[in-house]
Amino acid sequence: MPTVSPWGDHPGTKRPGHPWRNPIVAVLLLLLLLVGYFGGSYLVRHALADQEMRLDLAIKALNGGFDRTALKLLKPLAEKGDAQAQYRLAIMYEHGWGTPRDGKRAVGLYLQAAKQGLVSAQARLGEIYLRGMLVLQDLAKARQWFATAAMAGNTDAQLELANIYERGLGVSQDHIEAYAWNAVAAATGNTLAAGQRDRNLRTLSLDDQVKAEARANALATSMKAKPGSSAQLTPST
Repeated sequence: MPTVSPWGDHPGTKRPGHPWRNPIVAVLLLLLLLVGYFGGSYLVRHALADQEMRLDLAIKALNGGFDRTALKLLKPLAEKGDAQAQYRLAIMYEHGWGTPRDGKRAVGLYLQAAKQGLVSAQARLGEIYLRGMLVLQDLAKARQWFATAAMAGNTDAQLELANIYERGLGVSQDHIEAYAWNAVAAATGNTLAAGQRDRNLRTLSLDDQVKAEARANALATSMKAKPGSSAQLTPST
């Protein structure tokens, strides 16, 4: 089994991936690992001219730990504006996979992908701004990005948003809003959200419980009626 990619990287720790969409992709990755640099470049230029196939192969290389290979495949796609490629390239720059760590470049790529509506990038930006990772902590931006991803149905973002309102992080404490977002997340079957929802409920008066239920229903209805509405919440930076 090959241990070195065309760009000289040895596979590191394998990362969780997705099943192969197409057996041709598996064959192409094997070929990339077997041929030399010039052969690999030829395959990239010709056999991988299809952007979807190239992205799929890049993801498999990244998940397999062939970081330099993934970097070579992702960069052109990211430069062309592919949000999935921008997101994964951002991950590589953030963690220093196949390239020196570059927090500024990582955040820039996350922003590019997030502004195109990629929910995973939006949620990641929320976490970055909340924790003060790669950038100075900015609770307002964290809340905005989490809200964008939460409205698009991202359960993790919904949980984070509930926590922000429950703890009053950069915003006034709002147990009704915390309950509502936990309830929305719990509706997807998330047991953590369900437990937090029930805890929130016990802190509310009877009148506020009614308001919280109404707010949760309004959020759920809004998300179903306007699946594209998250774009309206997207922060400018």
